[in-house]
Amino acid sequence: MDVPQSKQELQAFIAYEHDRLQRALDRIDPAFFTTPGVESDWSVKDVLVHITGWEQMMLGWIQTLAAGETPDRQSPGQDWPEVDRINADLYEKYRAVSMPEIESGFHASFAEVKATIEAASDALLFDENYSAWNNGVACVYLVAANTGWHYADHVEALEHWADLHPAASEGGR
Repeated sequence: MDVPQSKQELQAFIAYEHDRLQRALDRIDPAFFTTPGVESDWSVKDVLVHITGWEQMMLGWIQTLAAGETPDRQSPGQDWPEVDRINADLYEKYRAVSMPEIESGFHASFAEVKATIEAASDALLFDENYSAWNNGVACVYLVAANTGWHYADHVEALEHWADLHPAASEGGR
């Protein structure tokens, strides 16, 4: 996938992919949101926890960098066993949380993504030398990987789940 080259492109890309994700969710009967099988043994709820968890980690990294500080951990994706552990930890942390709370957090997190990107400087987002923390990789990659690219990674599975468990009326949740 192409990397957005401006804040406007990044915002449009994130909004487009999030809209695709939301349309897939709107097609699913809410009675099946906690049923495993969307992706392996994950339910819709688990997918939303996963997406929201990674958004929140990314937001913490971006906000820390914007404050002129160094985030606690290196960029994700360099060590797959660590990513698997993080995903398992997110699942355990939110397993007992209600679906309405998960949906509320999902929407609030996306609002925070939009506000954080709007407030971020072009240097923070696009200058690969902004911080040594990123090892010479511009933050736009970190943002795209934990928003638009990430949403796109899960849309197909959610659309398939929607085909199996359609909402009573298209978009009629």
